[in-house]
Amino acid sequence: MESSLVALKLVVRSLEEATEAVETGKADVQSLVYLVQQCGVDLGYSYGWYEMGPFSPALARSCVRLADQDAAAVAPDKRLSAPALRCIDRVRGLVSSRTEAQGSGWVSALAAMHFLQNQVGKSEPEAMQVITTARPEWTSIAGAARQALVENDLIAV
Repeated sequence: MESSLVALKLVVRSLEEATEAVETGKADVQSLVYLVQQCGVDLGYSYGWYEMGPFSPALARSCVRLADQDAAAVAPDKRLSAPALRCIDRVRGLVSSRTEAQGSGWVSALAAMHFLQNQVGKSEPEAMQVITTARPEWTSIAGAARQALVENDLIAV
């Protein structure tokens, strides 16, 4: 198996363990891997804006390829480095900062806010406008998502 797929599998496996409370649907996997990359684990995926946040077609293809692999056969003896595990812990802290009232969409809202401000260069009001226009149900969580990113040094004040 390609080393890039092995690395992705190790990250996804660690994210699944670290974020048990999060339903890891396709959007969440895209968002979680995006956030891990922004914390310093370079998996080589580039992102563009899609309907609800950052999206990588290459990551989507890799996930399909991983789904076709025997889960037990994918890197059973491989481990992530200590710096990579620290990045995953950092993302876990972000994800677990969600309150019950914030509900679903938290992980995607985090990634969307980060992408719009750090990758696209939108100001806070512009990013809030894009997010709440695209996903009106995130109106109540967009500000909290930004605050969580600021508190975790992923968005500058």
